[in-house]
Amino acid sequence: MVLVIALLGGGLVLRRWTTKRPDTFVVGDSVTFLSATPIQGRLGASHVQLIALPGYRSLDIYPYVQKAMDEHAGPSGSRKRAIFLVGYNDVMRNTVDSTALGPMLKQANAFECAVWLTLPVRPGGARSAEPRYDPGRAEAWNARVVKLAREYRHVHVSNAWADAVDAPGEKLLQADGVHPNADGQQRLGQAMKAALDGAC
Repeated sequence: MVLVIALLGGGLVLRRWTTKRPDTFVVGDSVTFLSATPIQGRLGASHVQLIALPGYRSLDIYPYVQKAMDEHAGPSGSRKRAIFLVGYNDVMRNTVDSTALGPMLKQANAFECAVWLTLPVRPGGARSAEPRYDPGRAEAWNARVVKLAREYRHVHVSNAWADAVDAPGEKLLQADGVHPNADGQQRLGQAMKAALDGAC
């Protein structure tokens, strides 16, 4: 059973795909939530367990990840491989110094192989249309990820998503300058697959 946990409109939404036992644990916020179907398609519908919590910061996501890992079901229990895309809301809410980042990287390190995706800084080569998405804070978040990930041998940092979004002239985001459009959702699925295949 593959379980997607997402918060939408104040309620918890559960989606189940049933086939073979999943082997990939995916963690993120609304960017990941919007891209759930392409991620599922790229990684294999039968191989994904996904936690996507729109509007949540790292501190908010951490306990949901821990709960899933404690349940010993799916890839969160098998600890085979995981990929994280967290931090958008930390940047927009100015909590890039979140004390949860280190513990979340430790969660990732519990897997045989985990990838942490860095955040885009300047979508399409320019400042985001979302004024709260400060490029300096995005850079600071990414720098913290890179620095803290060095402490964990099973955690690999990838710029695959950030590089795709930040490429000059690229238009992978909606008008809000944060969330992926249809092309961006497909590209995120591709980036996750490429990052996992390259590291794991």
